[in-house]
Amino acid sequence: MHLTLDADTSNVGAASLNVDGVGVKNIKQPDGLTDPTTGQIVAGRPITLYFDGTVWRLPANSGVGTCDNLHAIAGSGNCILTPAILGSVALTSQTASLGSANLVATPVAGLYRVVTVAQATTAATAGSGCSLAVTIGYTDSAGATTNNTITGLSLAALGRSMGAMSLMVASGSITYSTTRTAGTCSGDQYALNITAERLQ
Repeated sequence: MHLTLDADTSNVGAASLNVDGVGVKNIKQPDGLTDPTTGQIVAGRPITLYFDGTVWRLPANSGVGTCDNLHAIAGSGNCILTPAILGSVALTSQTASLGSANLVATPVAGLYRVVTVAQATTAATAGSGCSLAVTIGYTDSAGATTNNTITGLSLAALGRSMGAMSLMVASGSITYSTTRTAGTCSGDQYALNITAERLQ
């Protein structure tokens, strides 16, 4: 038996339905075992259910209702990841090394992704051997202070260096710093963009 339900009240967790002579029967996820999550049945939004002889089942594309703070409900009704950008840096016209600074001051323990783009915006007007390295620091899940470095940007010519890294952060801060190796260069400038997202 199939029916289209246009509920006048959104569900809060487990739900049941009494239709004709079938009696009160539970509404379950498509697996027939799991209760719907809060808000999966929305007031005023028709949803098709089918009765399998024991319970009413939600359709396979009915989504998961409410999500935690790292997810959102897509147009399909499914819970999708929405990473939260917790820290970002956008610097231009840099000419020297940068000391350690906070990217995320007090991160919650968990999995993070840090994306770094460093770009030589003004090539050195003289000399050679100048380069830039970007270092991301954090305290890992074993309690050790860890530094991950992205290297390879020459400041002698226009160009960019990009990198993405996954961090399992336990405590402390997520920091960034740069090291400009001068060589014999002069007149060079660089830009730096970094974002930190919490994934889990």
